[in-house]
Amino acid sequence: MYQAIKMLTQHLNLHWTFFGAVLFMMALGVATGAYGASTLPAEQLELLNETIGRAFLSIQSGIDSHALAQLAVSRNVLIIGLVLFLGLTILGIPIIIALLFYRTFVLGFTVTFLLQTRSDGILVILLSLLPSSIILIPALAVAGIIALAFSFWLIRGRREGTISLNKALVFYFAVSLACLLMAIVAGLVDAYIAPFLLRFFLL
Repeated sequence: MYQAIKMLTQHLNLHWTFFGAVLFMMALGVATGAYGASTLPAEQLELLNETIGRAFLSIQSGIDSHALAQLAVSRNVLIIGLVLFLGLTILGIPIIIALLFYRTFVLGFTVTFLLQTRSDGILVILLSLLPSSIILIPALAVAGIIALAFSFWLIRGRREGTISLNKALVFYFAVSLACLLMAIVAGLVDAYIAPFLLRFFLL
């Protein structure tokens, strides 16, 4: 475990440009999502608010946590899995960037929408979005960094450093497994912990 963390730290230090690019793209996604929510027409805001209200009512009356877990876990694993799969290709770089932007756009949009339309928006964010996001977003960032770095390494013909392809793949799949496990945990938090927190503190 210590060796894996050490290798990941060295990798991030070596590829700080990818680290900066991923953070910039994710920050841009959040900012664009926030802007999109703030410019929605009043009719659409009201419609979305009604949808959120119905979701809260279903949580209050009881939801199928197992079905919600399947949906949340599959959604998280799909997006991180796609990022990691595309990192093994040369042509996947634009799609990796688009996926990072899309996921953080959704986050920025949701946060801004809740703050705009609900008096308890901050509390809803802390109880429902924050617990899973503090797990999923770092996992997505790390996945994006190693995926971009590996793709560019393949483009350059693996000339960077002395590491062999086999060692690079072992490292890539080890970090990928950790990111996917974090995605699963984030999905379980969304399904089991967030609804409990909402019912206990808010609903």
